[in-house]
This record gives sequence, structure tokens and C-alpha cells, in this order.
Amino acid sequence: MHDDLITIARFESGMEAHEARIELDSRDIECVIAGETATDSVLPGGLGAGSVELLVRASDVARAVEVLRHTPAGRDLDPDLGTGMDEDVSPWFLATPEQLEAKVREWGDLAGDRLFIDHLTSYSGDHVYALTLSDFDVPREQKHAHYFAQPHAHEPGTTAGMMDVIEQLVTGKNLRGEPTSLDVDQVLAQTLLTFNPIGNPQGRAAAPVLCWDGADYTNDELWCWMRGEDPAMAGKMWQRLDLWDTREVTTPDPIGIVYEQIDEFRYVEPNRSHLSSYFKLFFQMDGMYAYECWLDLHQTEFVNSDRNCMMLLPIEGLATGDILATDRAWGQAICNAWSAAGYRPAPQPEHLGYTGTQANYFRRTWGPLHQRMNIVSTEVKNNAADAPAAFQLDAQGVAITRSIERLLG
Repeated sequence: MHDDLITIARFESGMEAHEARIELDSRDIECVIAGETATDSVLPGGLGAGSVELLVRASDVARAVEVLRHTPAGRDLDPDLGTGMDEDVSPWFLATPEQLEAKVREWGDLAGDRLFIDHLTSYSGDHVYALTLSDFDVPREQKHAHYFAQPHAHEPGTTAGMMDVIEQLVTGKNLRGEPTSLDVDQVLAQTLLTFNPIGNPQGRAAAPVLCWDGADYTNDELWCWMRGEDPAMAGKMWQRLDLWDTREVTTPDPIGIVYEQIDEFRYVEPNRSHLSSYFKLFFQMDGMYAYECWLDLHQTEFVNSDRNCMMLLPIEGLATGDILATDRAWGQAICNAWSAAGYRPAPQPEHLGYTGTQANYFRRTWGPLHQRMNIVSTEVKNNAADAPAAFQLDAQGVAITRSIERLLG
């Protein structure tokens, strides 16, 4: 074990601690039982009442808490454990444009000719990056090409997950210094992987927090940051539009961070308009590499749901035949990986449920893409005490890693 141990639970008996330890061991989470007379090898029932503690590495706190909350041991957990509310996550939860810029420079120096760095410049003057990793000595026709992206500024866990996986592919370790499970040489020889870690840097830079962990804002407050506060209804979020013009509508002040400004007067929601930097960058890169699959990364609040992650298929009818079958199998593989990690996913992938105007936005912007390539989307819980920074990063990381692994021969 490591020195950075944190107590996550206290028990009345060694037997209770031992049962919790078995549960964590089954998830490959190292832990230690300790007390006044305890050692790492304490026997069940060997300690006095109230003196038994269960400790794990700091980097495993969030996952361990997530596993134990849904077992009998969960009643002994401190409700604030694993929330990350008092932890400085900024060294490893990288989600701001400034953090991305710094890492792009660092990765460029470390990765050499295994990393190609492309970008376009948005109307706001920000760089929107496409970071492509591969063994470029292997011809493109011998590899699978995969695109990873995120459009929404209020969903920073998506960026953090991509940043962590890129770090693994460049250095062999994640941002917390732990070794990657990926065979990096095999991955880069057999795949070409492009990441757009921040689809709307203008919006992300305006966010009031690095990570929405439920500590500072209610969901209503988050949603007002997301779309802006409705000028006609205080405390409620504004409209959801694909494209709008400040000369034609009464706008929030400030404008919601989900929107990207594309000229003096117009704004778009990035994944609903091909005028966005998010889509322009994809089409630019797709012209170079002809991607076969795209994992789009998202977060939601899972209000009135006990789930904390799910996989989304295209709106019903947009993908059909073998493409839909592959989408479904891919999404199921991620759901299974989440379950194995101790998370609470929806058991199967589900079709995106939009109807009416929102569905029409997706049919127009995504319909042709769904007919020629595989595209699925993650949803990972945002803005809640039981969705700390580590969970948000790791859940997206599991989805990205499983997506890469399925391409390997």
C-alpha cells in the first residue's frame, strides 16, 4: 500500500470491516483495516467496538465510496467522503483552456512524432484543438480511426476524462501518476485517435467552477449558468436554441456558457449547428482521417434517478442495420465496464429521447453522419455530492478506454 491513505469508514466490529474489505477487493481496490490493535492482516471480529477503520489510497476514495454506498457497509460511511469538496483536484482534473494549452505544449515535447496538433481559431480568438495520437509509420489503411469530442462548456468531466487518457497514451501513466492499463504501443500501432478536449473554450473559460461537484451550486443555478437566466423568469434557465441572433431575441445577461459566439451577433449550441467550432473542427479532421467511429462525451444531473451514467444511441431511425447493431454493442460494452467499476449505469444503451424541435436539430446536424459511421454518447452524473471530480473523470475515462480496447486485434 501507499502512504496516502484516507479513512473512508469506521465500524463497530472487525467483521463488518472485513466484509467491506472483501467487497472492495472484488473490485480490485486495495484497502487496509486498522484500529487500536489492528494491522493490515486483522482477523474478523478481532477489534473492540467502534475502533475499526477502513482506509484506501486517496486516488481510490471516490470509487471505494461509490462501491460501498450500495452495500451494508454504506451506513458507516461519512456522507462527505469522496465528494472532493475539500480536495484540490486541479493537479489532475484538467478542464480549463489554460490547463489544456499547458498540456498541449508539454505533450508536444514528450510525444514527438506520435502526436499531431491541429486547431482552428474560434470567433472569440480561442484555439479549439484536435490532438491526434498514432504510430504514423503504420499506414492509415491498417488502422481504425476514432474521434472523441465534447461540445458543452458546463460538462468539464468530459474534458478531464479525455485529458487523463491522453496523458496515459503520451506518458504511460494517468494524471495521478498511476500506470495505464493500455498497451500504448499496440494502441498506437492499431488505431488513430483524435481528441477534441474542449469544444467551446469561450464558454468553459466563463464557468464559475473547475468541476461541478454539488458543493457550490444547485441544479437550478447550474442550469442558469448553462443557458443563462431567463430575463422574464428569475431563477429559471433560458431557451435552448441551435442558432440565435442578439438582434432578434431578448438575451440573458450573462449569456449562458453552453453557447458559442460565432460572429458579432450570433450564437450556437455547439452540437446542434454545423456553424460551431466543434463541428467545423470535426469536418476538417474527418477530411484528413475518415473516422469510423465517434464517442461524444456528455454529462447530465440524473434528477430523480438512481443512475449515475448511461449510454445514448442516436435518435431512433437515424442509425439502422449494421451501424445500429455496432452502436448498440459498443454502448453495451461501456455499460458493462461501468458496472464492473462499481458505478450505476442504465443497464442497456438507450436511444436519445428528444422529440419536436430538439429532435429536428439532431436530425439535421447528425442524421447523415449516423448513416455512415458509428456514433454513441456518454452521460455521466454532474453537480452532485455523489458525483465527485474523481468519479466524473474516471467514468468518462472508462468509456474512452473501453472504446479504444474494442478496436484492438
